[in-house]
Amino acid sequence: HMYYFGGGGEKISLMGEQERPGLRMRIGRAVSKDNGRTWKRLGMVLDYDEKEGMFVTMPRLMIPEDISRPWRLIYHAFNGQNHSA
Repeated sequence: HMYYFGGGGEKISLMGEQERPGLRMRIGRAVSKDNGRTWKRLGMVLDYDEKEGMFVTMPRLMIPEDISRPWRLIYHAFNGQNHSA
């Protein structure tokens, strides 16, 4: 599996600049059955939250040594002024 981020055609303004498409990023998941030669997108797994900011990016999957324990997805968010993880 691969977790990735990407933006669509929705236009938003970042820090008062002119509206631009592709800045509203979300996290998605894809799977490969041929060792990474081709990928099939499985859809969005995390959308932005207006409380956190304008987008979510840079997903990092944290897998514990004991894989029966919960996995965590850490990501980056930006609200136009502050970054958070």
